[in-house]
Amino acid sequence: MTNHFYFNLNGRDSTDRIYNHLIKINSDKYLELNTDNTVSGNCKQVDQSKYDLRDFTLLAERISIDADWPENGFDNYFLGNNNSSDLALSVLASVKNPSNGIMFELKSNQPGLYFYTGNFLDISTSHGSHFKKHHGFCLEAHNYPDSLNHKQFPNCILNPEKEYYHLTTLTFSIE
Repeated sequence: MTNHFYFNLNGRDSTDRIYNHLIKINSDKYLELNTDNTVSGNCKQVDQSKYDLRDFTLLAERISIDADWPENGFDNYFLGNNNSSDLALSVLASVKNPSNGIMFELKSNQPGLYFYTGNFLDISTSHGSHFKKHHGFCLEAHNYPDSLNHKQFPNCILNPEKEYYHLTTLTFSIE
């Protein structure tokens, strides 16, 4: 289980895309994708790649409106670096907008998170806004995707005698 809400720290009525956002994902590894956008089962190191977001990184340096996917954005699962306990929260990601100081930190007891930069957004809202490519991003803390088909991934089966406990917190502040 997870969420799939979009963020744009420029504000609800802003027409600005997310290129001015700084993101930090506490991950040394990400899951490699097949050409059909399913996970291959291989974990790759983020070192010296566009996936190295371990320090605050300006999204404009990693995504472009003019390029085709996957170069134009992220749609990837990152493995968290600090999951010492099933119940312990660890910081998986932090995002900030230097133009207005809005920032948030995402903590979770999940083993990683999906980072999606709205590569295919094209939606209209009930309040009259229209959002297109890169107008928002998602951070979704959850278990490894497609873990049923990859024995090396953490188990995702919940048996009747087991209790499921998933906690994700978002802490917002002004810098």
